[in-house]
Amino acid sequence: MKIVNRKEFLKLPANTLYAKYEPCNFWDLAIKGYSIVYSDGTGNDWYYMEIEDLNTNESHSSDDYHEILSTMVDTGKSYSNDYCTWSRDGLYDDDDGLFAIWEKEDLVNLIELLNKCK
Repeated sequence: MKIVNRKEFLKLPANTLYAKYEPCNFWDLAIKGYSIVYSDGTGNDWYYMEIEDLNTNESHSSDDYHEILSTMVDTGKSYSNDYCTWSRDGLYDDDDGLFAIWEKEDLVNLIELLNKCK
C-alpha cells in the first residue's frame, strides 16, 4: 500500500482500489473510475464506486434505497449488489487530501481472503 496526494491520485488509472486517508484514519474502500480531464488539460475530479454501500438495480431513488434497507432489517430479505453505481467526488479542491492506494500484492492478498468467504 502507498499513500499519494490528490494530484498523483488523479493520474492513476481507472480500477485503482483506494481509500481516502487522513493521518491514522482510512475512509470507505472504493474503486476509482476515470479522472475527469477537460480539453484544456485541466480537471480535478473523478468517478468512483464505494465498496461498502449496497448498490441494487431495484433502487431508483433515495426513498427506494431506504425502503430496501428497512425491508432487509425487518424481513431478512436479501438483495443482490450489482456493483454498477458510480458517483463523482465533486469536491474540486486541489489541496484536498491523501489517498491510500492498494498495490498489486495487496490486491492478491485481498482476493485470496475474499475467496475464502465464498
